[in-house]
Amino acid sequence: MHGVALAGSNPAVITREQGNTNMKASKKRHKIAAQDVTKPAQTKPTHDEIARCAYSLWEQRGYPQNQELEIWFHAEAQLRQAPVAADEPV
Repeated sequence: MHGVALAGSNPAVITREQGNTNMKASKKRHKIAAQDVTKPAQTKPTHDEIARCAYSLWEQRGYPQNQELEIWFHAEAQLRQAPVAADEPV
């Protein structure tokens, strides 16, 4: 066996099974990382959070009439796309 080291004789050499396992784990980590980057965190805002955000948007727009639902839905969508802090439960 020229140039081929046995797995037991050299700690730097890994078996084919170990290599396949490591490759699968690596692919899984990369897939999870890619999902984290491509998908924004989806959060479910409370009624009070939406109301506060909608009121703020209503003020910023100059207190317009007959746009309540549009502003409410905009506030809800804005809060659903907000990043989740690390210490907040999802």
